[in-house]
Amino acid sequence: MSLKNMALIYRDQKKFPQALEMLEEATAMTSRSLGPDHHNTGASHFSVAKTKMMMFDMAGALESAKEAVRVFDVDGYDTAVSDQARALLTQLNLLMRIGR
Repeated sequence: MSLKNMALIYRDQKKFPQALEMLEEATAMTSRSLGPDHHNTGASHFSVAKTKMMMFDMAGALESAKEAVRVFDVDGYDTAVSDQARALLTQLNLLMRIGR
């Protein structure tokens, strides 16, 4: 089982701090092995963003979502995951504007 998959299990169990730590490590490993602009790195940033949002860290989630979308734009990756990242980025921008 991959580190990212283990982290997602923790996230499903609402063990957010453990999940976030593992996801950030998985993101760093993916970035080192595939490159910072690879779509798998973008997907990892998206997972980090979703986890931070679940932890009510909206500023951190916004930063991670922006990076995910940046990577998808550079890579040209256009799938359901990239669409979900863009939707999350829009939601977070709106939440930050209204002060949540």
